[in-house]
Amino acid sequence: PLEYMKFVVDKKDLLQALELATRFVSRNSTLPILENVAIVGKIDTLELKATDMNKFINITLPANIESEGAVTVNAKMLFDAVRVTDTDEIIME
Repeated sequence: PLEYMKFVVDKKDLLQALELATRFVSRNSTLPILENVAIVGKIDTLELKATDMNKFINITLPANIESEGAVTVNAKMLFDAVRVTDTDEIIME
């Protein structure tokens, strides 16, 4: 069976990291991947990576990683989705 990355992280920590990461993604790029943030879950750390090809950021924050993995997601859409949730913890799979 295919196993997906799954993690639990504090909403406040994730929002702060995403707010910073979205400053490093490209706006209106011809390469849509540059509008994304890369999320990597390893052991007990969540890494967020973003770039516009001129500047780069790599943010690490503590998280409960239930299944390791990596994915890229549109940074602005993810930030907006996390911002409007009404829980203290974010569970993503």
